[in-house]
Amino acid sequence: MRTALSLLAFCLLLAGGLSLAACDAGDDEAPAAEAADLSAEELGRLGAQLDQEPERAEAILEEAGVTWEEFEAAVREVSADTDEARRYAEAFAAAGGEVPDDAGAAGTAPPG
Repeated sequence: MRTALSLLAFCLLLAGGLSLAACDAGDDEAPAAEAADLSAEELGRLGAQLDQEPERAEAILEEAGVTWEEFEAAVREVSADTDEARRYAEAFAAAGGEVPDDAGAAGTAPPG
């Protein structure tokens, strides 16, 4: 689970070059979750905490006042901006988050 959370957060950052508008498949989909109002650094620290304590993910997110969907949306938003993505990654690493060894490898599927 820890590796999966790390990989998810890191992959969302790697996907930052993609426009969110390009991902919109149409009006028949459910609306995207509203992004949490957290800075890139706050998101990075939160991501690292989730990475370190995946068994407490729900409690950690509740303490931060966000849902998993809001956290994901906020990370996607941050990843769309190179500077914010860098700030997220720096805060994630500084707070002890671990990036999987193969996180940047093309075609690598998460363990399952």
